[in-house]
Amino acid sequence: MNTHEADQHAAHEAIRITQPRPSPLRMRGTEKQPRAFLPALKRHPVVTYFALVYALSWACWIPLAIAKPSASSVPFLAVAIVGNGMPSLLGIALTALVSGKTGLAELFGRLGRVRQPLTWYAAALLLVPALQLAAAGIPALLGVATITIAFSSFTVLQSAASGLDEELGWRGFALPRMQARRPAFTASLLLGALWGLWHLPLMIARGLPLTTAGLIQLVFFILLVTAWAVLFTWVYNNTNGSLFLMVLMHTVLDIAALTIQASNWIGSALWLALIWATVTLVVTKEGAARLSRSGHVAPAGTVRVP
Repeated sequence: MNTHEADQHAAHEAIRITQPRPSPLRMRGTEKQPRAFLPALKRHPVVTYFALVYALSWACWIPLAIAKPSASSVPFLAVAIVGNGMPSLLGIALTALVSGKTGLAELFGRLGRVRQPLTWYAAALLLVPALQLAAAGIPALLGVATITIAFSSFTVLQSAASGLDEELGWRGFALPRMQARRPAFTASLLLGALWGLWHLPLMIARGLPLTTAGLIQLVFFILLVTAWAVLFTWVYNNTNGSLFLMVLMHTVLDIAALTIQASNWIGSALWLALIWATVTLVVTKEGAARLSRSGHVAPAGTVRVP
């Protein structure tokens, strides 16, 4: 080796030695994080799911609740849609982590369960809108309120997107695992309360007042959504876990809620009373344990409860 080559070699060695090396402890710490997450996810999939859904959706919606841009503006709609999509996105992602390709195939297989008895299509598509129409129409017929029906193609598109954005999570991931540990009615009540409260920052962004009146509106909404959740479980468990019907039911429910409006509190109170009367009838007839005549909860093939 000549003098020039020796100098170059020495320079390269000096650079290599002085370059910062990642700490072994730091590397082990970063490796442990995903390794620790997966066992925790598999031990507590439902808790992990709801924690992530709330964290990621609210991270989108809380800035909207603070800034309160116009609800019809493009930035508001874009951010709101991202937050609204978290239930299904996380349902898909966590299914992949917990159950792998088999779990994903089973999840999307439930989305493809289209062939169901017409009676359950009727229940999914007509029951909730009929109750709401009755609740708004009866006071109008009695002359104590008026009814407004405002239908648009945007409402249909928004509602269909909402169904797809949410149902692969609420009923696709969470409900089967919740029913595996508790009665179907209890699981539905818990899921419904969490589903309703999840909307809070978006409701504030859309004008929910931070007052006693706003709190009453929130409690009313959570009670309403909780009743919906029981009816969703009833249809789900009687259609072999059809997520296709869940998306349709969610879509029609949103269309009805955005289209049919009573002019005062009487229609809203009657709607809440009618839907909880329907829930009571369903639970009494089908049983709180299963909410199903078949005597078994609709399967989610890869759900395993340790």
